[in-house]
Amino acid sequence: MNRVDIKHALEFWEEILTIDGFNDAIVGINGDTGVVYYSKEKIIDILISEGMSQVDAIEHADYNIFGNYVGEKTPIFLEDFFITQIDNITNEKKNDTK
Repeated sequence: MNRVDIKHALEFWEEILTIDGFNDAIVGINGDTGVVYYSKEKIIDILISEGMSQVDAIEHADYNIFGNYVGEKTPIFLEDFFITQIDNITNEKKNDTK
């Protein structure tokens, strides 16, 4: 999956909300609204890589990240199952056009 270039994205939307330190967990941006999509699993992996235990990382993410609402542009946090399904559909469409 390609990394999202935040600076490039800002050319299309005046404002996008991102979470400091978690750009590597971004999996996409809604083309109509500019809402950022994150992988929950990647966020937890980043927290673990910063020294948290898996249990602490999950609890921290659930309480401090996933449950926050900061307005219309609040990021959306996806289970990796859905990300895999979207990738599969995209790949199937690419193969159908060949």
